[in-house]
Amino acid sequence: MPESIIYVNTLITTLIFDLIRLILAIIIVILGLRIVWRVEKKLDLFFKLITFAFILIVGRQLIRLFINLEIFSFAGWMNWLDIIPSFIILIAFLVMDGVITKLDREK
Repeated sequence: MPESIIYVNTLITTLIFDLIRLILAIIIVILGLRIVWRVEKKLDLFFKLITFAFILIVGRQLIRLFINLEIFSFAGWMNWLDIIPSFIILIAFLVMDGVITKLDREK
């Protein structure tokens, strides 16, 4: 009996943290889309990449919730969904570095 209580407490804690990460990622996506709507050119590309990365994070968090609830197993793809947003964010920062370097040369 105590093992099932520990399992339920662990599951509830995991679900709470997954929900918090999901909500934060959704907020970031909404803010990113608002920014993309207002900026232009290279800055636009930076925020599009960041927003796309967080859209993937939202998807990853949804899948984690389903896995934790044992609705389905998607474990094979989770490693990819963990690393792909990091690469997209890296590319976005490289784009922003290029923009800043170009602005420094124009001064």
